Amino acid sequence: PAGESVAILDQQPGRSISLFYRRLLAQIPHGIYLRGPMVEDATLSMCASMLEADKALLGFDLENARTVVSFGAPLFDGWGTPGRMMQLAESRRKNGRPAIFQIETRQSRTALQADSWIPVKPGTEGTLALGLAHVLLGEKLCDAGRLRSLASDFTGSGSNAFHDVAARFTPEKVSAITGVSVERIQSIARCMANDTPTIVLGAGDPAGGPLRPEDNLAIASLNFLLGSISQKGGIIARRKLPGLTESQPGAPPAHQIQEVPDRSIRVLLLDGAESGHALPWSLIERKLADEKALVVSFSPFAAGLSRHAEIVLPSPAFLESWQDVPAPFHSPVETFSLSAPLLTPPPGPAEPLEIIRQIAGALGVALDAEGLSFPDHLKAHVETLYTSGRGSVFTPSDSKTIPVKELDSADKLWEALREGGCWVDEETNPATPSRFSFFGNSGITAQRMISLAEEQATHHPAAGTDSPLALMPFGWRGTTGSGQLSPLMTKVYQESGLRSLSNHALVSPETGKARGMINNEVATVQTDAGSFQVLVRYDASVMPDVLLVAIGPDGAAMNSGSTADASEFLSICLAEDGRSWRVTPAMVTKRTA
Repeated sequence: PAGESVAILDQQPGRSISLFYRRLLAQIPHGIYLRGPMVEDATLSMCASMLEADKALLGFDLENARTVVSFGAPLFDGWGTPGRMMQLAESRRKNGRPAIFQIETRQSRTALQADSWIPVKPGTEGTLALGLAHVLLGEKLCDAGRLRSLASDFTGSGSNAFHDVAARFTPEKVSAITGVSVERIQSIARCMANDTPTIVLGAGDPAGGPLRPEDNLAIASLNFLLGSISQKGGIIARRKLPGLTESQPGAPPAHQIQEVPDRSIRVLLLDGAESGHALPWSLIERKLADEKALVVSFSPFAAGLSRHAEIVLPSPAFLESWQDVPAPFHSPVETFSLSAPLLTPPPGPAEPLEIIRQIAGALGVALDAEGLSFPDHLKAHVETLYTSGRGSVFTPSDSKTIPVKELDSADKLWEALREGGCWVDEETNPATPSRFSFFGNSGITAQRMISLAEEQATHHPAAGTDSPLALMPFGWRGTTGSGQLSPLMTKVYQESGLRSLSNHALVSPETGKARGMINNEVATVQTDAGSFQVLVRYDASVMPDVLLVAIGPDGAAMNSGSTADASEFLSICLAEDGRSWRVTPAMVTKRTA
């Protein structure tokens, strides 16, 4: 039907299979390539959209930063890659740098390890970022002349000047909304400006979903104010991977799934790879045209999103097939490595590439001229890397790094990657600062930013037993809502209690007692979208009038009956507009003694 689409949801974009998905969709009328909401990479994506030059791939130069201001990013609990973050933690132990300011409502593991934890009222991160911008500009802690020369909308007539927007967010006004004292707002801004280079980044909780676009813009803007873009120790551009980022001419761009119109998808194909972040099924369901829309999953497990599919076409599980591993989102340089199969898959599973080739054949369209197997396709990619002469390959078996130009052949590079090596591109010198726009390229207006304060002033009514609690889901990257869980991780949830199951709710003792919630007893949480039973746990670190609910693994990954369905709980958190589930007004409507 007119206006309805065929879509593929790829939660790990940037892989080789992602190129084939986009090639197929390029030849299908109304084909849409979908990705999950931007959570970890939201700041980099927003910074790239604000630049007026060609949109570059950006990365964080954490190793050379002196200050990192994190709005909710779980830096020491699954964010990024383990090796890099362990090295960063070791650098902090030895050198005390970078200093880390963690701004988030929950006292997370990262908050406990940061130099300073700044608890904020739920959903007020963007307002605090604009309050910091106000101090930076008001106390002349950033170079206003540089900003005027690079950004046409920094100052000017009318209501679209960023300087005028920030001027409205005085520390006193921001303090009343966020719960952060005036003195602390001023102190953080001064530390950001005086101990540079500084990186400011934001990320939603793995279970709580993305920050709002307005919050991301406010956070990203601080990097431009501080001159951290294209600066060593800040946010720097990286070159694209040779030959591997090209797609079919006219291929559809990637859209975040929450941006797609409701009731617009007739056929949805789900790639089996998970992002490590929760994605409510109710968000996907509202995008489907009707109850007859077809959902097909390529997955080795009937868990997670696959449990909602009409058809599950089994694909090889982890370590049963060849996979390529693109650069992490935060990397300042491109990397490429391979995951080689160690196990033989049982009869039946098919590679996603073979499935979409069959779909293309049935539709009478050409997917690729070569018809290579997936391993041969990866070999062709590696040959392109070798031909480029760029970068080096690190081999963990002997801890050696060899420039690609010194290798005898592409086969030698393939062999090194197959044995666990990693190709790493050369670092590039930071480019000359480019012109940018605070509002021109983001689709967010200055007036929309100004309205943040007014909305949030009314969003946080005076505390009282008759007012809603701020319901916030939280979890851990890689396990939240996942059905692909190792046996060891199930023990962390089921036996040791080191991590909470999906129905455990944390509340401060004062709030719990005032609301009649009993420690270690069951309560029913009610939102406009439904209700859910939770096991109440008192926790003195939780802010007043906040209810934190853990989102553990999918029940299919655990012993039968050991945990609630995470997707079911997230469905009652989804906002009416279907774009967010981070903070939801909720009441405790029923309690059991």
